[in-house]
Amino acid sequence: VRHVLTERAAWQGERDIVGADGVPCVAVQTLTPVSGEAGEPARVVCVLQDVTERRRQDEKLRRMARLDLLTNLPNRAALEESVDRAVRAAREGEPSALLLLDLDHFNVVNEALGHAVGDRVLVAVASLLSECLDDRHVLARWGGDEFAVVLRGVAADEAVRVTEELQARVSDYRFDLGFEAVALGLSAGVALVDGALEGREVLALADTALYEAKERGSGRVVVLDSSDDARRSEIARTGQWVRRIRDALRHDRLAVHYQPVVDLARGVPVHAEALVRMLNERGGLIPPGEFVPLAERHGLMTAVDRWVLDHVVQHLERHPSRRLFVNLSGTGLEDDGHLGAVEERVRRALIRPSQLVFEVTETAALRDFQRARRWMERLSDLGCGFALDDFGTGFCTFSYLRRLPVDYVKIDRSFVSSVRRDRGDEAMVRAIVAVARAMDKRVIAEGVEDAETAEALTAMGVDLGQGFLWGRPGQAFVEA
Repeated sequence: VRHVLTERAAWQGERDIVGADGVPCVAVQTLTPVSGEAGEPARVVCVLQDVTERRRQDEKLRRMARLDLLTNLPNRAALEESVDRAVRAAREGEPSALLLLDLDHFNVVNEALGHAVGDRVLVAVASLLSECLDDRHVLARWGGDEFAVVLRGVAADEAVRVTEELQARVSDYRFDLGFEAVALGLSAGVALVDGALEGREVLALADTALYEAKERGSGRVVVLDSSDDARRSEIARTGQWVRRIRDALRHDRLAVHYQPVVDLARGVPVHAEALVRMLNERGGLIPPGEFVPLAERHGLMTAVDRWVLDHVVQHLERHPSRRLFVNLSGTGLEDDGHLGAVEERVRRALIRPSQLVFEVTETAALRDFQRARRWMERLSDLGCGFALDDFGTGFCTFSYLRRLPVDYVKIDRSFVSSVRRDRGDEAMVRAIVAVARAMDKRVIAEGVEDAETAEALTAMGVDLGQGFLWGRPGQAFVEA
């Protein structure tokens, strides 16, 4: 009050007070000076505004921003903060461990029983894991069917023991889905936290360990620590690549190249596939094999997909007679927010939606069949086309093909390259063509490199071809 009177300026602050009913509340207090007849500050008006409910809602929103809405566990952002705290504690002498856990064969549940049942299983797994951990440790949902645990104050042996206990708890449990019981397992990657690595490097180390565990089979554990120079070098290299990809997105150092899709009967280009390339700092091309797998593993591929779609839409707005095939990454299919963003971009575009054909690989579609079908149905409802890419590599049955609303089937290059000399590959191509014809889908052969193969494919009834025979991907769009 003295300050308000002296400075002749209003003051505002927040106070914890107790109401007349004895209930604590939060109030915003505003003090305003009021002048007397001679212009001197004569008194102060105090206004108290009860903001308890508003503060409660703000706090709820802050909590929700750090929680996974399905499992009510801390989310990825909250986990990263926990890992950073564990690193700081390790530098003061308290060791820790980070566990990344992946549900083995969870895709089978989603495919066979549906996305809603899969969500119930994830909630049950979260509850099971929570029961095995005390309050010192942090359990979080890393994303998809992956969970993470920060074990505070444990050495390597204890970290392995807890990991194996979690694996046993999940593998011994039978998930009662009302009509049948399902058993699942856990693969685990363990990174020991000793303070030598930063938090993001610890996460990369655990991700590498989990990747290796899954490569070895189901239910495996791989433990890595900072003492392995080769691993540290790999992590450093991965970190550099992740930063380069982020910089490329930020500074527009990506490019779209086009590869023609040719009508085999007429031998002329009719469409093209849009393929992403990254540019280095000097403008040179970086092939997709060097950055796409890393972008997928580190959550950047969705941003790359959106960048490509935006540039493809701009191209089609300038050239309304063209049609382009655009790839959707497997990791992008797991993000419903990404689906909404893609739909919105198509709606805003000054194009006919039929000018866009989205491609999804067979293996990505099978990994989460229901979610992939939802993407296809919603974008098809807008008028876009869909192609099932790399067909044959994921051992997709023709019954799955019947249930997917796709317009094109793209035969994988592994069958196309040897179709003239391998009777098995020839039989596979003929079978795909016959089934696609019966389902009113068109067939595209990938990886066509010579005229003889193109002629053989034409004789087998393949509609379209794509490959080096008609040109490598380039910045120029090849017109018919």
